[in-house]
Amino acid sequence: MRKLLTTVVTAAMCASLAAETTATSVYTKCNWLNDATCAITLTFDDGLANQFSTMVPLLDNYGLKGTFYIVTDWAERDGIWPELRRLSDNGHEIGSHTLTHPTISGLDELVRSRQILEQKTGKPCLTVAYPYCNLPTDPAANAALEENYISGRTCSGQLVAHNTTDMYNISSIVTGTEGRIKTSDDMLGMFENARDEKRWCVFLTHEINKGSGYSPTQSREFKKALIYLKNNPNSYWVATFADVSKYIRENRASTVTELSATQDRIVVSVTCKLDSALYDSPITIRRAMPDGWSAAEVTQGGEVVKSWTDKNHTCIYFNVVPGAGDVTIFNGAMRVHEIYDESGDERMSVTLSDDFIIVNSDAPASRLELSDMSGRVVFSSSDGNVIPVRKVQGGSYVLRAFWDDNTSSARKLYLSAR
Repeated sequence: MRKLLTTVVTAAMCASLAAETTATSVYTKCNWLNDATCAITLTFDDGLANQFSTMVPLLDNYGLKGTFYIVTDWAERDGIWPELRRLSDNGHEIGSHTLTHPTISGLDELVRSRQILEQKTGKPCLTVAYPYCNLPTDPAANAALEENYISGRTCSGQLVAHNTTDMYNISSIVTGTEGRIKTSDDMLGMFENARDEKRWCVFLTHEINKGSGYSPTQSREFKKALIYLKNNPNSYWVATFADVSKYIRENRASTVTELSATQDRIVVSVTCKLDSALYDSPITIRRAMPDGWSAAEVTQGGEVVKSWTDKNHTCIYFNVVPGAGDVTIFNGAMRVHEIYDESGDERMSVTLSDDFIIVNSDAPASRLELSDMSGRVVFSSSDGNVIPVRKVQGGSYVLRAFWDDNTSSARKLYLSAR
């Protein structure tokens, strides 16, 4: 069995520029992705036909993803595996609602249902919704939860804190005729409560419109709510149950450490004690803008990541995956202003033009490659003599030009930001 529950460590915030006196407050791990005010998750139970025919097209139309909790025996009975595979391939989450929907989930109900769902969808099954919202009482079943899932959903009607540690008792709020959330106004009111309290709101929905399922919710009410969520991305991060669960666990278990700092760049390590094969989602980190900086750009492992500043340019935000490589924060937009030529090869020369390296030679090169010192190629081209370095992380590189006569020339270069 796989072990998904890993010991969580307390995050540490560390050094910044030596000139700054507020080192411990320079870095902040944001509560929710993209520094949204709160998180919203829409979950749907039992694999009912109207969820697929009506709700999925609505979600897709507004670019939002839901979580669908499936009873595997019912899915086999109703022949919905192709539909579930399509949903999974489209980014919706398929979670376990056990094998047979018993009152109390036993060991096999939890383990076998996960195995079947992963086999049928080709994706990891990471979360579970307990039938009738009853937490397992059997010690073996509780052990199976930690072995097989990262979180579990109940329905006690509460909003969830960003720093919850009770990941197998995540509350949800029932919608429809049997719940207190019936109309779009009810939905928006609960969203706004989550925003005001900076918490996670999870809806639990069964039937859509008329049907034989439990507690029907009208699709027209959902449509109004989805439009509202789509139009307010800064306030609401809409994500699957698994994605929010991952974020909470990663955020709690990650450590931010500043490794070095100059006036041109800052290098940061973001580490996490959790299994990197499973916990591979970004978290959002905020840093105070260093003195004298008005803009910044961020890379991780040499690749540009999503980053932005607040409207007053007092803070920079960036999304990085813990453990996926060092994070470099550059002063302003990255531009090249120094190149050191350490080669005596006179067959080619190298000059600069703002954001480009220009290769000059008597005969045109058939191919150009720019590699870092580990040998990883960061740029390759068989067309022209110009290498754009706008998105290349500063540091030492080897530039190679290949010629038609099967020979090559090389330069060791150093790129730095300004």
